Amino acid sequence: MIMGPWSSLLPPPKHVEGAAGSWRPASAECLTVRVHSAAAAGVAAWLVRGLAERCGRSAVTVEADGPDSADLHIGHLDDLTAASIAPATWRQAAPFASAVGREQGYILEVRSGGIVLGAQALPGLQHAAATLLQVLAGVAPAAVPCARIEDWPDVRFRVADWLLNAEINRWGLERGDGREALAARMRRKLDLAARLKANVIWFDGFGWDAERTPGYAGFVRDLATEARERHIRLAHAGYGGGYGFAYQKHFIYDSPYHGRILENRSRYPDGPAYDCVGHPRYAASWRFGTCLSNPALAQQKLAELTDFVRRCQPGMLYIHDIDTGDFGLAHEGWKRRCPACRARWPDDAMASATGAAAAYAAWYRQAATAIGAAASDDASYVPARDCEVVFVGPVYTGPRDTDEIWQQECDYVAMVSDLMGPFPNVQFGLREQVVPAPGYPSRVAMLQDRLARVGHGHGAFVVAFTGGDNYFSDTLVPAAAALQGSYAGASTIYVKNLGAVAEPAQALCATYAWNAAAPGALAAPTDREAALGLLTACQKGHVVPPGWNDADGPVHDACRLLYGPGAAMPMARLVGLGLPDGLAPVATGWGAVSREVALLLSDAPAPADAAARPERWRRRAQITTAAMGLLEEALTAAPLDPLTRGDLRWLRTRLGIGRRFAELLASAWEWRLDAPGEARAAAQRILDEIEDDLRAHVPRDTVDPVGGDVAVWSTMAKKLRAALE
Repeated sequence: MIMGPWSSLLPPPKHVEGAAGSWRPASAECLTVRVHSAAAAGVAAWLVRGLAERCGRSAVTVEADGPDSADLHIGHLDDLTAASIAPATWRQAAPFASAVGREQGYILEVRSGGIVLGAQALPGLQHAAATLLQVLAGVAPAAVPCARIEDWPDVRFRVADWLLNAEINRWGLERGDGREALAARMRRKLDLAARLKANVIWFDGFGWDAERTPGYAGFVRDLATEARERHIRLAHAGYGGGYGFAYQKHFIYDSPYHGRILENRSRYPDGPAYDCVGHPRYAASWRFGTCLSNPALAQQKLAELTDFVRRCQPGMLYIHDIDTGDFGLAHEGWKRRCPACRARWPDDAMASATGAAAAYAAWYRQAATAIGAAASDDASYVPARDCEVVFVGPVYTGPRDTDEIWQQECDYVAMVSDLMGPFPNVQFGLREQVVPAPGYPSRVAMLQDRLARVGHGHGAFVVAFTGGDNYFSDTLVPAAAALQGSYAGASTIYVKNLGAVAEPAQALCATYAWNAAAPGALAAPTDREAALGLLTACQKGHVVPPGWNDADGPVHDACRLLYGPGAAMPMARLVGLGLPDGLAPVATGWGAVSREVALLLSDAPAPADAAARPERWRRRAQITTAAMGLLEEALTAAPLDPLTRGDLRWLRTRLGIGRRFAELLASAWEWRLDAPGEARAAAQRILDEIEDDLRAHVPRDTVDPVGGDVAVWSTMAKKLRAALE
């Protein structure tokens, strides 16, 4: 059993071997850090800053040589071996047995004479430094027990979610306090992601307009530079075709598309529009930029996209096509292609070298090539090195696909990969897959095996809507974070969550992406029925993983890491509210609340369960009140640094507004259902209180192009005010 400071690390390392003795710093006043590789200077500087900010320990770098020359030694394995700091056998150790391990694995060894951090690449050194910060923050200044950690991630790219609205938009970190304050907060949260070993930030969408608001490109580019210094990528999303914002009516599209919505035209800008491939259930979709044989259309798309890449320097591009997703619908859509597409690709089949796979491979190859050429003038940003390109749709699979359909989807994606050619920074997007695949660890592993056999370096990208996602449910920590073993083999896992509202969600998602077997992991079911049952229960917020809420369990460990030991217990209880009944505290205006307001004010008939909705929202108000009480315990339980205290105070503001909206919705439903007139008066009174709260506690100097929750709260209040008067 792992004991001491190693027992509650997040993510838990894969291998810890204890040894006799302990390390004590040579000086109580200042640690010394020896950087053995010039390229590691940036990681060392981040470590020195973290030691001061997170551990209360000053540190300086030194130039002296030899194993006893410093408290901490950091460097590439070859340099450590040359300096007689590490044995040559470290290169053959388990962390470096795979490609992702050679990139991100590390060894951290605590000896009585010093601590050594070694890796084959800079991201691995970054992760070693993150582990050391946790260790030194969790022990008394006097000593650290000797041990060797060998660690590496299961998944190459692990996402920290900063958005409120699916993978689309609405910045969860927006507080209305202006550009400078937001930039400082985002830099601080980049440091948090680095400490959690998350290396992708889901940052913004949807579209490729680099000036969607004044100064947007400069703001984002500066943050992207900061992210790369921490070996983190900012992900941006938009369309490569289909432009679902133009015709789909759904609450997630309740914002402008930030870019050009292009139509299929014989010439641009004003040639005749025509139909081509599209969603068979949306006739309007057939003309929105779906033609794959139109070079002028491709030129229009790529001009905007490459301008965005040059000016914003993204670390990941999520390029969405037609919103069919389903293999059968995508096949139907392909069969209605225009005459020019039919002449170039005559086969109606999907997985065909003269059919749909060939058409999409040609477009993806053209897009990836253009993106790769959009490097910065000084070569500090090179997309082929610094930007993953994820193509999503028209086939992005569904979790309930039959084995037969899944096989056809694998055939199609493998054919696209084969015809596209070598692009090691390209991935293909798919939804969560929990149904087992005989002979493979997961369906995702089956697809990844097909891609590996093609041999062009392409990967599988999983976006998982599995509850706690502000779509199916809004529990503050998603139990499905612990389901990531079901996606074994993925190059990227993005579990949609509310981590920008309740940061333990970020910590837990990062934990199980790094180590899917960490304590509390949900075992991958071995049959279809059980797998889909577990998925449905997770989506509803009805699953509590084993040991999840124990005093030494994953949620408590995440809260201890984020808020310190004194505040950990009340915060763990707070974020656990809503499991297993799905009734969580109301901490955001977007999602359940905004969707309910839209339903309440629509002309549609009242839903069948309308009579039960007032009581449901009153229960949520009560749960939110309980959450506010636990938050007060956390704020008074122990000293907190000013920035963490500020984060918790903002969460208190969120919960306070959320509680009032829950109360308002209860009264508003009673009013809508023709209850006695006092329901309207009660709703108006609560609305007065909400507007007072917004004026008193929520500034309006937003930077997010759609305003985050700041705009949502204000907009909902205005709509309800108009309806009640």
